[in-house]
Amino acid sequence: MYWGYYTIGGIAWFILCLLVAFGARNRGRSFLGYFLLSFFLSPIIGFIVLIILGQKRA
Repeated sequence: MYWGYYTIGGIAWFILCLLVAFGARNRGRSFLGYFLLSFFLSPIIGFIVLIILGQKRA
């Protein structure tokens, strides 16, 4: 009965991690690094770190 909730939650978690990773790539940061950060800690924490660090300087 609960497997449906876990599946939906897992898919939502994965999609949020991808959104953070694509945002990092657009700011010149590591796609994989931010994906893994978001996956293992939290997409919210990954997003906050991305916002705090901002654009990567050339």
